[in-house]
Amino acid sequence: MAHALVSYRSGRALIKEEDGRLYTIDSGEPGEVKDAAGLHTGMYLQGGSDWHEEPAGEYPYGDLASKLGLGYRQHSALFVFLITLDAEMDETTRQGAAEEAEELFADDAVYEWVKDTCLSVAMPAEADAAGGPTTGRAGEILSAMVRKWRNNGAH
Repeated sequence: MAHALVSYRSGRALIKEEDGRLYTIDSGEPGEVKDAAGLHTGMYLQGGSDWHEEPAGEYPYGDLASKLGLGYRQHSALFVFLITLDAEMDETTRQGAAEEAEELFADDAVYEWVKDTCLSVAMPAEADAAGGPTTGRAGEILSAMVRKWRNNGAH
């Protein structure tokens, strides 16, 4: 069975078959499995700090590609949601991040993962909740965070 080094944060996977053949999947190119013969693996792996190994399944690795796409959307949504709480960002950037987060939150699996992730760790004291989103699913997550972390006096 093939094994893959996967980075959901970067949306990429490097797959190694038992016979040594290498393939890549990039969430930016859904469904496209590329032959990675001659690939400089060190350069390919450089972009992700969250690489881990997992079974790849069978060629063309449809289940892995689906998981990779979802994981990438989840991490992207978390990143843009956190931008909405960054007081150092200008209002236009924060509003754009909120809009992008809302688009990604249309997928219930993305929304639930980001909400669960944000509620599983203490809200940083420097988070600008007052300037954060007040509407939509992003507003719901922020409200839940404030209720859990700020109203309890926890940071």
